[in-house]
Amino acid sequence: LMEKMAQYGSEHCPVVIVEGILKTWVYRDMLETMISFFDTTISVYFKVSFAETVVRHQTKPNCDDFGEAELISWWNEDDRLGYDDELEIDDAMTLSESVKMILKRYKEIR
Repeated sequence: LMEKMAQYGSEHCPVVIVEGILKTWVYRDMLETMISFFDTTISVYFKVSFAETVVRHQTKPNCDDFGEAELISWWNEDDRLGYDDELEIDDAMTLSESVKMILKRYKEIR
């Protein structure tokens, strides 16, 4: 379904964002297929510690839907696609800084 949505987006929307806990050992082929739908892409890796992940999770509207036990079961340290130009968001970056970094890259490549 995610691949179909990205394909639809590539044909009808100027920007498509695919986001989620997408382990490369499961989703690499699908992600690479989705990347092929677009002329340009931006790959962003969240290099955020587990402790910071828990803190950030508490700020989400659905934070009570699942907790630390589920988060740790999904955790996969340093699970990158491995593209040379992959952007990295780390613990120290604020939401505003992260958005500015992505928008800067977007302006550079379009």
